[in-house]
Amino acid sequence: MDGFPSSPPMLSRDATEPPSSSSPPVFSSDGPMEDADAENYAQRRSKRKYKGPWYEKSAFDNGEGSSQPAAKKSKFTRNFDSGVFMPSDEDLPSTQETNHDLVPSKIKTVPTYEERIVQHKLSWFPKHNPDESFTEATVKELVRNNECNFRLDFLKPAQEDLQCLTELNKIIKLPLDPGIRAPGEYYYRSMAPQLFLDLSNNDLKRMPPSVFDIEYLTDLIFRNNGLEVLPDRIVNLEHLRTLDLSNNNLSYLPYELLGPMMDGFKPRLAGNPLMQCEGIVSDEVRTKCKGPSALVYYDEAGRPLNWTSKSECHEHSKAPSLFALSLAKSMNTYSIEDIRDELDDEMPPEVSTALDTAERNVEEYGSPLRICFECGREFVMVKAEWTQWYPIGGGTPLPFKQQLCSLGCVPSRVTEQHQAS
Repeated sequence: MDGFPSSPPMLSRDATEPPSSSSPPVFSSDGPMEDADAENYAQRRSKRKYKGPWYEKSAFDNGEGSSQPAAKKSKFTRNFDSGVFMPSDEDLPSTQETNHDLVPSKIKTVPTYEERIVQHKLSWFPKHNPDESFTEATVKELVRNNECNFRLDFLKPAQEDLQCLTELNKIIKLPLDPGIRAPGEYYYRSMAPQLFLDLSNNDLKRMPPSVFDIEYLTDLIFRNNGLEVLPDRIVNLEHLRTLDLSNNNLSYLPYELLGPMMDGFKPRLAGNPLMQCEGIVSDEVRTKCKGPSALVYYDEAGRPLNWTSKSECHEHSKAPSLFALSLAKSMNTYSIEDIRDELDDEMPPEVSTALDTAERNVEEYGSPLRICFECGREFVMVKAEWTQWYPIGGGTPLPFKQQLCSLGCVPSRVTEQHQAS
């Protein structure tokens, strides 16, 4: 062991690091290496220097002891508008103009409730095709987003603007996403949507025909419109569960609506001038009123017939006349305008009256041809009509008007009640 040197003495950790009186190390930075190229060394440049360890970067200022410059504080100042109108030379009034022309009016018109709603709706879709109305743009945007609620109230659209309502048939109920789990029974639901359509407060005197082509329409709000005739095509909406017709000008309901109302369908009819049951005063008797009003028959020209004998009222066949058949065939083949242009001055008075009736059918029912409730045939001219009151749910009897295509379609019970009255 004598030939081996002894181990160095164990010193403390502090003793192994002699104190240093030199200044802190200075690091330099040339910037990111990806930006380095030959042009960086073409001319002399100064390096950015930092004092202290690299993890405590502070700006080096050649030993003067200053650190990074303090951030400048932003001064918050308030710009006051003097409110003085200073026109340019071109805007100066002539001697003939009065000074009050330059003073803006202090009176501000307050928008009405309807105007505020329209402004709010306009803020949804401020930009749309100038060739289409705002109503069309709104409907197409909602259909594009697969929405089910269509609130088109207070828009005051024209009838032709509402033809786009058939676009609602493109909406489906999106399927549910079960995620990573196996889909249960609930996920296999129907894709048929439940559509809500609000057309109230639009001054629509008749219901748009395109409404009756919406297959899955469940809620229809049509109040405050001045509607005078409810088309019988309303029964085509098989999924309809809510029908609000409040505050219109309806005097009667279509006879086709009686069946659904007997089954529990209850439309809202408050605020309509419905016809009252004739000769009924007592509320106790009012609930029993089912008798028809005056039974009216019409000829081919739409003139009321004056029967000399009551027995003549029901002695007619259900077979349509040749004029009625040719008129229905013409409506299925040509337009009303084409028929008028073809006949021109040679048009008989009966045909002119029939074409006027067809145009009125288009306005009120959406089609020149109507469907007879008794026989199912298409017709233009009404041959018989009457109004009958029925108490729905034990309440006040409601008037239902029935219009048929021929004199023979009138049920025998109606003719018997009419003859007994």
